[in-house]
Amino acid sequence: SNQGVVDFAGVAEKAYSMSFVVDNNTLKSAITILDVSEALDISSGLNKSPTAKNKVSADTNGDGQINIIDVSNILDISSGLYKGSGTAVLRDSLISDPFTYKTIDIKPGSDMVLDAYILGDLNGSYADIL
Repeated sequence: SNQGVVDFAGVAEKAYSMSFVVDNNTLKSAITILDVSEALDISSGLNKSPTAKNKVSADTNGDGQINIIDVSNILDISSGLYKGSGTAVLRDSLISDPFTYKTIDIKPGSDMVLDAYILGDLNGSYADIL
């Protein structure tokens, strides 16, 4: 939900992609010019070893590539040009590469630890959404 609550009651066993909406105020407080700089470094190749969190957060359009389109999206948010809501994606904390492995496997009786990433928030300035 948009409150960061995930209820798995009655959910069928399979793999899911999960996300929720964050409001514009949350988005504005989370995404700054520092995030733009980090995304630009990744897309230009200056940062040759971005963390999994950086890669997940920088891929704002979900196409599996971090490029100038993602940098532009993050710049629009940080500058106030973008006035809409944002997206927080959930990933399984135990997966070593949450950038390419985007699904969460639901299995009865197993414990799960999830990470939430606000798309565009590379430096984790608003990490307490979940």
